[in-house]
Amino acid sequence: MGVIRNKIPWNLRQRGSLDSDRHAKKVHKAIRDNLRSVIAEESIITTDGKRTIRVPIRYLDSYYFKHGKPGDGVGHGPGEPGDVLHEGKKRQPGGGRQAGQEGGDDVYEAEISVDELTKMMLEDLSLPYLEKKDKVEIVTKKTVFNDVRKTGIMANWLKKKTVLENMKRNAIENGKAEFADINQEDMRYRTWDEKIQRFSNAVVYLMMDRSGSMDDHKRYLCKATFWWICRFLETKYDYVDVVFIAHDTEARIVPEKDFFTISNSGGTRCSSAYDLCWSDIKESRPASIWNVYCFHFSDGDNWAEDDVRCTKLVKAMLERVNMFAYGEVAWENSAWVTDSTLRKALETIRHPRLMTAVMKQKGDVYPTLAKFLNKELSEKRGPA
Repeated sequence: MGVIRNKIPWNLRQRGSLDSDRHAKKVHKAIRDNLRSVIAEESIITTDGKRTIRVPIRYLDSYYFKHGKPGDGVGHGPGEPGDVLHEGKKRQPGGGRQAGQEGGDDVYEAEISVDELTKMMLEDLSLPYLEKKDKVEIVTKKTVFNDVRKTGIMANWLKKKTVLENMKRNAIENGKAEFADINQEDMRYRTWDEKIQRFSNAVVYLMMDRSGSMDDHKRYLCKATFWWICRFLETKYDYVDVVFIAHDTEARIVPEKDFFTISNSGGTRCSSAYDLCWSDIKESRPASIWNVYCFHFSDGDNWAEDDVRCTKLVKAMLERVNMFAYGEVAWENSAWVTDSTLRKALETIRHPRLMTAVMKQKGDVYPTLAKFLNKELSEKRGPA
């Protein structure tokens, strides 16, 4: 059998693992090509980030030969490459008042961890216009227990490890794996190293409108986008200070948990968030040390006189911050006004580091993130 096995080509013996790897790459590509429709799903946004999720993708079939029918001819007939020889029948999906008669595509659910999906999505994103500051990084030391040794202090004595080492020694010396005659050679202790951590000097302000005009759909688009921004920051950078600001007619800094769970039903005054953000920047974020990024999401249903104040505040902030991004959420079926006055007011400001975007559906989340977190812009330095 050994002689016959050696005559089998190695690539044939590895066929199973090769097919498995090829299938995994196809699944990875299918998920990546459909990130626009995948990332805003509620199953992802509501996860704690530590478990796997199921992503529906089309069935991936392998290539195979399809035999022709008797009498089928081969060769080249009249016409040029690319000419349409025969219009195929278009599949009519079921809809309206009658049930559909055509079959659908095979779909199955692929499991993927949230961390893997995050890495896949965020690998092409970066904080734009990140500048070098006088104090480039903050260095701290952290004690990490990462080794086991035969000497140490009793406070770090590993009892279970010591018992196992004793049993292994007795098995070698006496031929019987038992716990007996413990000596210094069996003792095991935890040891530690001082790990150096380097922190980025960047602060990100996340501002969200939670007024009464923000219905469930609009709030979900905001929270989905902010959720991915938070995942992006904690995945891409060692440390970035994040400040959460929620506002209706008044603004306040809130914990992350409250930011994503609490809603309100009051009026709207977007300048309250800008005022609070700008005050905090001037008081606690020196320009020589901090890179500052501001993200604000609202439906833009703001008072006209307040739009004027918002414009003045944003102009002042753009002289200091690395970037100011405004995302407008809209819902065509909403009873509220969808023609934003705030976005129109902000777009009168001609500044390269002011970015705006409009989101109407889940599929708009990824393009918005790609626009705001443009990796190409991250290579640019210095004043705009």
